Amino acid sequence: MISNNAVPSQSDDFESIESHTTAPGAGAYLPPSDDRHRKAAIQYGKLVAEVRSLPGFESFMRSKKLSALLPSSICFSGPVVFINVDRDRCDALIILPEGTITALSLSELSLDKAEALRSQWLLYLKQQHVRERSLATQITRSSSGSPPVRILDRLWRWIVGPVLSALGMDVINAARERLPHITWCPIGPLTQLPLHAAGIYEDDAGPRVYNLVVSSYTPSLSALTRSLDDLAKHSATPHILVVTQPDTPGLPPLPGTTVEGLRLRDVFQSSEAPSTALDGEHATISAVKHVLGEYSWLHLACHGSQDVNDPLKSAFALYDGPLSLSDLMATTADNAELAFLSACQTAVGDEKIPEESMHLAAGMLAVGYKGVVATMWSIRDDDAPLVVETYYRKLLELRALGMLEKGETGAAYALHEATKRLREEVGESDVVRWAPFVHFGI
Repeated sequence: MISNNAVPSQSDDFESIESHTTAPGAGAYLPPSDDRHRKAAIQYGKLVAEVRSLPGFESFMRSKKLSALLPSSICFSGPVVFINVDRDRCDALIILPEGTITALSLSELSLDKAEALRSQWLLYLKQQHVRERSLATQITRSSSGSPPVRILDRLWRWIVGPVLSALGMDVINAARERLPHITWCPIGPLTQLPLHAAGIYEDDAGPRVYNLVVSSYTPSLSALTRSLDDLAKHSATPHILVVTQPDTPGLPPLPGTTVEGLRLRDVFQSSEAPSTALDGEHATISAVKHVLGEYSWLHLACHGSQDVNDPLKSAFALYDGPLSLSDLMATTADNAELAFLSACQTAVGDEKIPEESMHLAAGMLAVGYKGVVATMWSIRDDDAPLVVETYYRKLLELRALGMLEKGETGAAYALHEATKRLREEVGESDVVRWAPFVHFGI
């Protein structure tokens, strides 16, 4: 819509014409009897052309060019890979840090194959009873030829392997001081599959993506660019708010969140990082909203819920009710930087609408956080404390040693270290335990 303050005459005309018609697509059929509609459509086209002739409105109602979607002052920390899945063909569009873009045909992948993988993966998760963060449950370890091993094998062969090969990242480079960073932006059914865990697990010496790169995700290019540009404007000194909810009324208990909170207290005290903890009955909606604007980092250890009909109503379960994304949007600090969502399924959208990135992690990026750690499926209550403690210790260490490059928060590398520690603890075959944790943004 045109601002009334910018061009009042065109704005009034535009609203008048829009009340009679919407912009028709090229070649749209209009019945001969619909003269008023046709006349309005012609006026609409002329008005759009007139607006585009005005200084500053050259791109009015046009798709943005790639240059307009890239960060204005900071390069990406590594390649950004968009995985496009369509009936006709599947491709990876790779944007390199300097802004150049290349297309890679994924000839082994198809939409039918992607949908089949998603269905198989969701069935496997359902069989593992990992739909909510919970106490320890019986989980079947993955063996050679088991469903998760086959799925991760295909993710490697059809998608991740070809992309890393094209980037020259498919072999371990001992000369590198650290692993390269890559950001994945899948669409459709691939949004619910763990690209960051792809590999040939039937071969002990086979490739595993986590040995080659540090993986992050983004719901869109604009979300990633916005995070980078905002990080450049707000250099945040970490002030951390920790919210733990071990016994939310009406929901299953999460005693591990108490352990989580105690470990975080020790981590932050030893590093002298300023923090505040709200636990149990003290973690109410009003209490969190009252102080949230003072903290650049937010850690939420609780149950979470997603509302696919109204994403702003997706929420975290506090002691006296849900803290929604709309609540966070109104109270989040201007210099908000990192959020850790130690809740259930915070990085997976609706199974019925896999094309949409409608989940809590994407929502937290939208309300202003630059980087978000979330989970693609639910985690075990006793795994979270280990991951959380390792993550924050590594994150604070990276910052204290000045090991971050421009445009980095350190969250991706810290989570990589934390999931490595959990993988070593539970074994590589327990994919469902070490692989749910993912990083979004920067």
